[in-house]
Amino acid sequence: MGRPRRQRRGSEEPIRSPDTTVRVDRRTSATIARLARESGVARKDVIAQAVERLRRHRLLESVNQGFAAMKKERGAWREEVDERESWEATLSDGLPDE
Repeated sequence: MGRPRRQRRGSEEPIRSPDTTVRVDRRTSATIARLARESGVARKDVIAQAVERLRRHRLLESVNQGFAAMKKERGAWREEVDERESWEATLSDGLPDE
């Protein structure tokens, strides 16, 4: 039997940690530990960075698929190009590039 969960004073609700446990196989755990050592960050930060990179990768894949589909539709792609060209005119503000 596990140890009993602590409760907040005056509450029936147990104290919850802001962190959670994720089970991974030993090989993945060893890789996380090695990456954490090499980069000098905590294991949970390695995992957070990996998840964020995957999220961004999937987002960009989705956007790329959307643009690929749009390019197949001649009218839709022409509208996209026209809109981009109209926005280019807004850059002529006379200010030097930063």
